[in-house]
Formats: sequence, structure tokens, C-alpha cells
Amino acid sequence: MWTTIPAAFGVAILVAAASPAAPRYLSDLPVPPAVVAEIAAYDALGTVSCASCPGGKRNEGDPAVVLADRLRASGITFEQRLARIAPEQGTTWRGSEVSGMITFTAEGEVSGFPCRGYRQSISRGERRAERDRLMCWGRRDARSTQDQWVTVY
Repeated sequence: MWTTIPAAFGVAILVAAASPAAPRYLSDLPVPPAVVAEIAAYDALGTVSCASCPGGKRNEGDPAVVLADRLRASGITFEQRLARIAPEQGTTWRGSEVSGMITFTAEGEVSGFPCRGYRQSISRGERRAERDRLMCWGRRDARSTQDQWVTVY
């Protein structure tokens, strides 16, 4: 639950809405209902048939999926890659049917965690979809042994 405040220079600032009890882990951060609906529509457009994929489908709208081989070869996670993107910068990807772009749009604190906001957009033929992505620094859950960048949604 965050609001983006545009910055005059550089990246916008994320401002967290007040919550009664601060979460201990990033997995405890709520995903706003509007974001859940936006992600569902985005994923529906990004999902393609794939004969060699588990379940016969692959989400080409998810850059972590499409860029997995390249990231594995470079030895970094998708979250580490995103954390290296400068304000107002981004990265692109292309799958078999979907092409996309993700841009770093905001940073700040959400419920006490340092976070970064991104905007993802995909196109598939004439159709387009967009969604927000929130990534924060902290422990994913009680099993986590160290702080790291974690995709919240």
C-alpha cells in the first residue's frame, strides 16, 4: 500500500500508508486489491503456449522467466539485476510472442523496508498491458537468514 509522489528531478518517492502493525518480513506486506487485478490481466496477456514448458504454458510477461538463462549465466538473480538499474532507466526483453520493458520509477520506504517501484509493460500484437512491481530490501520470511532484495509483487 504505497503512493508514488513524482519527483522534480530523478526518481519518484514511495510513501507508505500508515499501518497498525509493521510487518517483520516482506512476505507479510499486503498486495493492494487493485494491484492484484492489474497483475492478473497482465499475466493473462503474457501467458503463451509452450510445448517444452511444465503445464504447457510460459509467462513471457515476466522478465525473470524470459531472462532466466541470461541471469543464470551472469550469476545474479533477477532482483539483483533490477537493483542495479538507475532511476528512470530500465531493461527490455523479447519472448516468442511477447515483448516487454521494465522501468525503475520510484524508491522509498514501505512499512519500514527500503523499497523500489518499477513499471512493467508488455505488448503482444496490438494488445498491451502494464503493471507495477514492488521490490524491497529485507528478509522474505522467517526462514530467511539474511536481508536481500525481494519481489513483493
